[in-house]
Order: sequence, then C-alpha cells, then structure tokens
Amino acid sequence: MKIKFVKTISILLVLSALGFLVLRSEFFVQDEVRYVKEWYGKKLIFPEQMTFRLYGKESVDYDYSTADYKILALMDSVSCIECQLRIDDWRRFITDVDSLTNANIRYLFVMKPVSERNLYDILKDEDFQIPVCTDGAEFRKINKMEFPGTHVFLLDQNNQIICVGNPLLRKRIRELYFNLMN
Repeated sequence: MKIKFVKTISILLVLSALGFLVLRSEFFVQDEVRYVKEWYGKKLIFPEQMTFRLYGKESVDYDYSTADYKILALMDSVSCIECQLRIDDWRRFITDVDSLTNANIRYLFVMKPVSERNLYDILKDEDFQIPVCTDGAEFRKINKMEFPGTHVFLLDQNNQIICVGNPLLRKRIRELYFNLMN
C-alpha cells in the first residue's frame, strides 16, 4: 500500500513538472511572438554621432548609411562580454553571408559595456576587425529599447527592421536572413 502511494505521488510530481514546463514554454513563445510583433517593421533612429572603434584605438570612419542591409547587434554587458560577443560564430556567419549574397551589408555592433577596456582587450586578442560602437545607451534611449541583453535585427537601407532574431542561435532565423538579403 505504501509503495503504491509513493509511486502515485512520484507520477503526480513528474506530471506536474511536465505541465509546468509546457506552460512555461508556452509563455516564452508568447513573449517571443509579442517581441517580434513589437519590433518588426519599426524604423530605427541612429544618433547623429556614433563613434566606431577598431580594437579600442582611434575612431574609424564606418559608413553604414549606404548599405543595402544592416545587421544590428545590440549588446549590453549584464553578463560575460566574451560570451555575448560569440566572435567565432559571427566570423562564420559573416563568411557565409559574404559567400552567399551579393548585397552590400554592414554589421553594426552597438554595445554598452561595463568595461570598455575589457571589451577592447577581447576584440584585440580575437583580432575582430569589425568596428564596434560603445554608445549603446544613447542608441537604446533614442529608440526606446529598454530591454537588457543581446538583440539582433536585420535592417533594410531605410533602417526599417525586416527581421527580428539572432541568426547565430536559430537556424530558421539564419535562413530567413539569407532569404531576405538575396
């Protein structure tokens, strides 16, 4: 009798846990859908002055205004900067984009690091040759983007968001980026 009771309780606990996970994933999906609906189609505003730096040295002239497409990666350093950057993944993605599309594409890494020195040390050590802007707070303020973390958008030449999502993390998003840029 006692064993049957323990089995019944165990089964109920497992079913409850599974139910909780299903509900939680459903709320997560709903949040993602709401997020995409909120940002898809919006036109982003870029500050008058955005300073892009390569390896933390002097600022570089980085003209993104004439690009056919812009891939905007907004990052803050709430967590590990190196983990958020995913430099090797970006390199592979950029190589794929270059080989699979003929479009003029600019990559905009707009960051709000806690330590610019740490960020630039990482960029230099990794030989990351794409300029990075560290005025993420201003960009987020102008566009009323008050959410933390990393967010990636594909923009058209008018700075309108045509795809929402990180192509490094989801194959479906990656394919969508390629389809839109071709």
